[in-house]
Amino acid sequence: NSGISLFTIVDDVNFRSMAKIAQGASIILDCTDNLYTRFLINDYARKNGIPWVHAGAIQRQANVMAVTPETPCFACTFAHPAGLPTCDTGGIVASASVIAAALQAAEALKILIGTFEGQKLYALSLEDNTLRSVTTAHNQKCPACRGRYDYLSGKKEPKAITCQCSGLYHFYQHGIELEALKEKLSALGEVRGSHGYLIFDNISAFANGRINVRAASLAQAKSAIAKYVGA
Repeated sequence: NSGISLFTIVDDVNFRSMAKIAQGASIILDCTDNLYTRFLINDYARKNGIPWVHAGAIQRQANVMAVTPETPCFACTFAHPAGLPTCDTGGIVASASVIAAALQAAEALKILIGTFEGQKLYALSLEDNTLRSVTTAHNQKCPACRGRYDYLSGKKEPKAITCQCSGLYHFYQHGIELEALKEKLSALGEVRGSHGYLIFDNISAFANGRINVRAASLAQAKSAIAKYVGA
């Protein structure tokens, strides 16, 4: 489509950056891989009256749900449980994510052209090749619908976010000086990167304070930060 323009933003989606990233958006599509970010998007969209479309897949299952200012929100339907399978622990069938993306795009298009008729939670199972639509309902105790945005305010920000599909651990650390860090790490090995970020071994550091660490466990990730970046 030659009539559109694309631009990218290299940034971490957190309560500090959410407004800057989504500023001016008519709709938000969830292509994320962790529940924290989805609840953050939900808070921002709810507060600002912006429609968004959730899509997620794991193993042979996928869920898609459009959320508008008039419908129940994401937090009305989904809790924030721990211990769910991830792409690393449970795997994912590629076709599940492809179908989820197609359904997500279709729901987004309906919202944009004004043919969206109401919220349904679409649940796909490739175990038996079924697609169910589930009627949703408002949760009268939902914090976001009652005007309390715990994720957007930073109250629910985790100390570390596990990326479900890549074995990464994400941290946020104030006061990172990339040039000083690059100089320190260069004495230990090769440092790659460009304006705004650097990569050393299993660590990626960004000027906005985001640090990504590829590690086998949270303990190993914290150890790497303590060893190479510092507190």
